[in-house]
Amino acid sequence: MNEVEKTLEQRGNIYGDYHSGVELRAMIMDGLKKEYRKNHNKAHMPKVYEGYLWDQVNKLIRLAVSPNHIDSWHDIQGYAQLVEKALIKNGDGK
Repeated sequence: MNEVEKTLEQRGNIYGDYHSGVELRAMIMDGLKKEYRKNHNKAHMPKVYEGYLWDQVNKLIRLAVSPNHIDSWHDIQGYAQLVEKALIKNGDGK
C-alpha cells in the first residue's frame, strides 16, 4: 500500500465513506445556493462564495461523523479567517 492509499484509508476510518460525504455536501450546497439564497436575495450566489461555503460545509460534514477530531474544528476557524480577510481585502464585507 502506497502513502496515498494509507492516507485515504486513515481518512476513511475517521470521516467515513468519501462518496457519501460528497453526495451530502452537494445536497447541502444545492440547498444553500439555489433555494435559500435565491428565495431571500433573488439572485444566485457568486462562485467564489460557493467555494467559501463548500470548505465550511465539508468540515461540518466531517465533524458530524467525528466531532472530537480537533483538526476539523481548527480548519473551520482557519477557513473563516481566510474568508474574512478576503472580504475585507476585496471590499465585499459589510
